[in-house]
Amino acid sequence: LPRVPPGFVRTRDQIVSAVRGEGAVLSSRVIDVHVAALRQKLGDLGQYIETVRGVGYRLSDPVRAEQPVGPKSHRSPAG
Repeated sequence: LPRVPPGFVRTRDQIVSAVRGEGAVLSSRVIDVHVAALRQKLGDLGQYIETVRGVGYRLSDPVRAEQPVGPKSHRSPAG
């Protein structure tokens, strides 16, 4: 697959076309099974392959995924 920026969603059809060629037809379930196997082989890194329900998959940005979600707590210097 061509490299895409994190967060860009690839449909199942786009994945099939990139792997098998334009016009290839596979069950979307086949893609799901292979993505699950890929996640397992990647171990902890597999969490960065996100399912976009009803659409396909995207790679999350590991840097953004590790940043805290809530507001940062700042300590004011004493003095």
